[in-house]
Amino acid sequence: MKTWQKYALWALGTFAFAVSAANLFFMLKDRRPAEEAAAKPKTPPPPKTAQWQRYDFAAAGFSALFPAPPEMKTEAPETMGDPDETTDALKFRMRAVIEGAEYRIIASEIPKGMAVNLDDMRALINPGRGMEMIDRKTLGKGSSKAYDMTFQSVEGTYLRVRAFLLGGKFFQAVVTASKERLAAPETEDFLGSVALIP
Repeated sequence: MKTWQKYALWALGTFAFAVSAANLFFMLKDRRPAEEAAAKPKTPPPPKTAQWQRYDFAAAGFSALFPAPPEMKTEAPETMGDPDETTDALKFRMRAVIEGAEYRIIASEIPKGMAVNLDDMRALINPGRGMEMIDRKTLGKGSSKAYDMTFQSVEGTYLRVRAFLLGGKFFQAVVTASKERLAAPETEDFLGSVALIP
Protein backbone atom coordinates (compact mmCIF):
# COMPACT_ATOMS: atom_id res chain seq x y z
CA MET A 1 0.00 0.00 0.00
CA LYS A 2 1.34 3.37 -0.97
CA THR A 3 2.21 6.00 1.61
CA TRP A 4 -0.53 8.39 0.54
CA GLN A 5 -3.09 5.57 0.82
CA LYS A 6 -1.93 4.76 4.36
CA TYR A 7 -2.17 8.43 5.26
CA ALA A 8 -5.68 8.67 3.82
CA LEU A 9 -6.86 5.61 5.79
CA TRP A 10 -5.29 6.98 8.98
CA ALA A 11 -6.94 10.37 8.47
CA LEU A 12 -10.31 8.75 7.73
CA GLY A 13 -10.07 6.56 10.82
CA THR A 14 -9.11 9.52 12.98
CA PHE A 15 -12.03 11.55 11.59
CA ALA A 16 -14.53 8.68 12.19
CA PHE A 17 -13.30 8.27 15.77
CA ALA A 18 -13.64 12.01 16.40
CA VAL A 19 -17.19 12.03 15.02
CA SER A 20 -18.15 9.02 17.16
CA ALA A 21 -16.65 10.61 20.27
CA ALA A 22 -18.47 13.88 19.59
CA ASN A 23 -21.78 12.07 19.07
CA LEU A 24 -21.29 10.12 22.31
CA PHE A 25 -20.46 13.34 24.19
CA PHE A 26 -23.57 15.17 23.01
CA MET A 27 -25.76 12.10 23.49
CA LEU A 28 -24.66 11.76 27.11
CA LYS A 29 -24.98 15.52 27.61
CA ASP A 30 -28.58 15.47 26.38
CA ARG A 31 -29.36 12.32 28.33
CA ARG A 32 -28.25 13.63 31.74
CA PRO A 33 -30.86 16.43 32.05
CA ALA A 34 -33.55 13.99 30.90
CA GLU A 35 -32.50 11.46 33.55
CA GLU A 36 -32.37 14.17 36.21
CA ALA A 37 -35.81 15.41 35.23
CA ALA A 38 -37.20 11.88 35.35
CA ALA A 39 -35.73 11.36 38.83
CA LYS A 40 -37.48 14.44 40.26
CA PRO A 41 -40.97 13.87 41.74
CA LYS A 42 -43.61 15.25 39.43
CA THR A 43 -45.91 17.94 40.78
CA PRO A 44 -49.17 18.06 38.85
CA PRO A 45 -49.90 21.37 37.16
CA PRO A 46 -52.76 23.45 38.54
CA PRO A 47 -56.17 22.58 37.08
CA LYS A 48 -56.32 24.09 33.60
CA THR A 49 -59.59 25.90 34.22
CA ALA A 50 -58.64 27.17 37.69
CA GLN A 51 -58.75 30.92 38.21
CA TRP A 52 -57.58 31.43 41.76
CA GLN A 53 -58.87 34.53 43.47
CA ARG A 54 -60.17 35.65 46.84
CA TYR A 55 -63.89 35.40 47.53
CA ASP A 56 -65.69 37.14 50.40
CA PHE A 57 -68.36 35.43 52.46
CA ALA A 58 -69.73 38.69 53.84
CA ALA A 59 -72.39 37.14 56.07
CA ALA A 60 -69.74 34.97 57.73
CA GLY A 61 -67.13 37.72 58.02
CA PHE A 62 -64.25 35.97 56.26
CA SER A 63 -62.73 35.36 52.84
CA ALA A 64 -60.61 32.66 51.23
CA LEU A 65 -58.87 31.75 47.97
CA PHE A 66 -60.77 29.45 45.59
CA PRO A 67 -60.06 28.15 42.07
CA ALA A 68 -63.62 28.97 40.96
CA PRO A 69 -66.64 30.84 42.38
CA PRO A 70 -67.61 28.84 45.48
CA GLU A 71 -71.02 27.83 46.70
CA MET A 72 -71.83 29.61 49.99
CA LYS A 73 -74.18 28.21 52.57
CA THR A 74 -75.30 29.19 56.07
CA GLU A 75 -76.64 26.46 58.34
CA ALA A 76 -78.90 26.88 61.37
CA PRO A 77 -77.64 25.96 64.83
CA GLU A 78 -77.58 22.27 65.65
CA THR A 79 -79.56 21.12 68.67
CA MET A 80 -79.97 17.85 70.54
CA GLY A 81 -83.71 18.33 71.01
CA ASP A 82 -83.38 20.15 74.33
CA PRO A 83 -84.56 23.81 74.09
CA ASP A 84 -82.17 24.74 76.91
CA GLU A 85 -79.21 23.64 74.73
CA THR A 86 -80.19 25.80 71.77
CA THR A 87 -77.61 28.42 70.77
CA ASP A 88 -77.47 31.05 68.08
CA ALA A 89 -74.16 29.68 66.75
CA LEU A 90 -74.21 29.25 62.97
CA LYS A 91 -72.13 27.18 60.59
CA PHE A 92 -70.86 28.60 57.30
CA ARG A 93 -69.68 26.62 54.30
CA MET A 94 -67.81 27.53 51.10
CA ARG A 95 -67.22 24.87 48.44
CA ALA A 96 -65.83 24.58 44.93
CA VAL A 97 -65.10 21.50 42.81
CA ILE A 98 -62.80 21.67 39.80
CA GLU A 99 -61.27 18.88 37.72
CA GLY A 100 -61.71 16.19 40.36
CA ALA A 101 -60.48 18.25 43.32
CA GLU A 102 -62.82 19.58 46.01
CA TYR A 103 -62.01 22.66 48.12
CA ARG A 104 -64.07 23.47 51.23
CA ILE A 105 -64.09 25.91 54.10
CA ILE A 106 -66.24 25.06 57.12
CA ALA A 107 -66.56 27.75 59.80
CA SER A 108 -68.46 26.97 63.00
CA GLU A 109 -69.31 29.82 65.34
CA ILE A 110 -68.32 29.26 68.93
CA PRO A 111 -71.28 29.94 71.25
CA LYS A 112 -70.97 33.19 73.17
CA GLY A 113 -69.44 32.77 76.60
CA MET A 114 -67.96 29.35 75.77
CA ALA A 115 -64.22 29.03 76.37
CA VAL A 116 -62.61 26.56 73.98
CA ASN A 117 -59.17 25.61 72.76
CA LEU A 118 -58.06 23.95 69.56
CA ASP A 119 -57.51 20.58 71.21
CA ASP A 120 -61.14 20.55 72.36
CA MET A 121 -62.40 21.37 68.87
CA ARG A 122 -60.22 18.80 67.13
CA ALA A 123 -62.66 16.09 68.18
CA LEU A 124 -65.22 17.69 65.82
CA ILE A 125 -63.12 16.84 62.76
CA ASN A 126 -64.85 14.00 60.94
CA PRO A 127 -63.11 13.00 57.69
CA GLY A 128 -65.68 10.26 57.01
CA ARG A 129 -65.98 6.53 57.38
CA GLY A 130 -62.95 4.47 56.39
CA MET A 131 -60.52 7.40 56.45
CA GLU A 132 -57.25 6.78 58.29
CA MET A 133 -54.93 9.56 59.42
CA ILE A 134 -51.52 9.15 57.77
CA ASP A 135 -49.92 12.47 58.70
CA ARG A 136 -50.39 15.24 61.26
CA LYS A 137 -48.47 18.45 61.82
CA THR A 138 -48.80 21.26 64.34
CA LEU A 139 -48.33 24.69 62.80
CA GLY A 140 -47.70 27.90 64.71
CA LYS A 141 -48.40 28.31 68.40
CA GLY A 142 -50.60 30.22 70.78
CA SER A 143 -53.52 31.95 69.10
CA SER A 144 -52.11 31.13 65.64
CA LYS A 145 -51.84 27.40 66.29
CA ALA A 146 -53.25 25.06 63.64
CA TYR A 147 -53.41 21.33 63.00
CA ASP A 148 -52.69 20.05 59.49
CA MET A 149 -53.87 16.47 58.96
CA THR A 150 -53.87 14.11 55.98
CA PHE A 151 -56.22 11.14 55.68
CA GLN A 152 -56.37 8.23 53.26
CA SER A 153 -59.12 5.73 52.51
CA VAL A 154 -58.74 2.09 51.46
CA GLU A 155 -59.98 3.11 48.00
CA GLY A 156 -57.11 5.58 47.63
CA THR A 157 -58.99 8.80 48.35
CA TYR A 158 -56.88 11.51 49.99
CA LEU A 159 -58.12 14.32 52.18
CA ARG A 160 -56.21 17.12 53.88
CA VAL A 161 -57.62 19.26 56.69
CA ARG A 162 -56.23 22.36 58.34
CA ALA A 163 -58.05 23.22 61.58
CA PHE A 164 -57.67 26.46 63.52
CA LEU A 165 -59.51 29.07 65.61
CA LEU A 166 -59.99 32.57 64.26
CA GLY A 167 -62.36 35.43 65.05
CA GLY A 168 -64.65 33.42 67.33
CA LYS A 169 -65.00 30.56 64.85
CA PHE A 170 -63.60 27.07 64.44
CA PHE A 171 -62.33 26.71 60.87
CA GLN A 172 -61.67 23.62 58.80
CA ALA A 173 -60.05 24.14 55.40
CA VAL A 174 -60.45 20.88 53.51
CA VAL A 175 -59.07 19.58 50.22
CA THR A 176 -60.09 16.23 48.72
CA ALA A 177 -57.87 15.31 45.77
CA SER A 178 -55.09 13.04 44.56
CA LYS A 179 -52.01 12.56 46.72
CA GLU A 180 -49.95 14.66 44.30
CA ARG A 181 -52.50 17.47 44.27
CA LEU A 182 -52.52 17.66 48.08
CA ALA A 183 -48.80 18.47 48.00
CA ALA A 184 -49.12 21.10 45.24
CA PRO A 185 -48.36 24.78 45.99
CA GLU A 186 -51.93 25.92 45.27
CA THR A 187 -53.23 23.52 47.94
CA GLU A 188 -50.93 25.08 50.51
CA ASP A 189 -52.05 28.55 49.41
CA PHE A 190 -55.71 27.57 49.80
CA LEU A 191 -55.29 26.01 53.25
CA GLY A 192 -53.63 29.16 54.57
CA SER A 193 -55.85 31.68 52.81
CA VAL A 194 -58.65 32.26 55.30
CA ALA A 195 -58.76 35.89 56.47
CA LEU A 196 -61.26 37.96 58.42
CA ILE A 197 -63.06 40.71 56.52
CA PRO A 198 -62.31 44.08 58.19
